[in-house]
Amino acid sequence: MTKQIWVVTFHFGRGHSQTNWFEDKKQAQEALRVAVFNNEDCINCTVHRQDVEVPDSIVKLNKLFELRDRILNKM
Repeated sequence: MTKQIWVVTFHFGRGHSQTNWFEDKKQAQEALRVAVFNNEDCINCTVHRQDVEVPDSIVKLNKLFELRDRILNKM
């Protein structure tokens, strides 16, 4: 199964950079807003989407967690 993630690389002063991966667009936007516009400590950044192959075992595990959550919510 292929999944799209958002990759945000923040570039700070003195050559320091940090790369973060987000599963949805809203999380990436919030991180960008905080680092660039609120804290004003990020001087440059790059944002792109990337396709990632998710192993079948993780897909099955996520389905089990979803089933568990549905069962627990009914109690």
